Amino acid sequence: MKNTFCIIFLTLLLTYLIITACTPTPSPDYTSSQRITVLVSYFERNSTREDMEDYRVGLTDMFITELEKIPELQVVQRKRLDAIMSEAELSEMGIVDASTAQKVGRLVGAQAIYKGSFTTFGSMMRLDGHLIRLETYEVLAAGEDTCKIDDKEIFKMVGKQASIIRDKVKANHNRLLADSFYSKGRTAEENGNPAEAVKLYQMALQYHRGHESSRKALERLSP
Repeated sequence: MKNTFCIIFLTLLLTYLIITACTPTPSPDYTSSQRITVLVSYFERNSTREDMEDYRVGLTDMFITELEKIPELQVVQRKRLDAIMSEAELSEMGIVDASTAQKVGRLVGAQAIYKGSFTTFGSMMRLDGHLIRLETYEVLAAGEDTCKIDDKEIFKMVGKQASIIRDKVKANHNRLLADSFYSKGRTAEENGNPAEAVKLYQMALQYHRGHESSRKALERLSP
């Protein structure tokens, strides 16, 4: 029974990914440097039902697919995340605190992370998710939804949550872009290139005048 349930879910997931991959999306209005990089961490299963374990990866993949449709975003692929976590000697459940999330986020060049979890009760599933700004670990968006454990209903729920993320990304676009340039500036400093770092910190402040980390970095590097 368990194997049959998993096979049905994985078959429907594959069908969903194929359909969404073939669905035309509007041409992006943003260059690569103007997109926010988002990392989707593996979903946590807060349920005693072991037959729901496949939903951890399934929901992660569905959110990656949905977020890729948002022109303001570029999403870290799961293979790249797996490689980074392996190098950092982290398990799938390793992104559990702010410092670890920020470390992994910087390694993949992400400005935000989406962390989700799900639980089940009877024939129902509840999904909870948070979009977190990695620079400050501020929660930009929090959403929860409940639906029947039915693949069509779950796909619909994922799409609804992705819409919430899209709206919050648009509202925080400049702040997150400033985080991107600040992170690049830190890398330039670490590589012994303070002049390049200054340019990047200045770019961060052009996108968000109140970016405190960039302002402090420029004060530190001023002669």
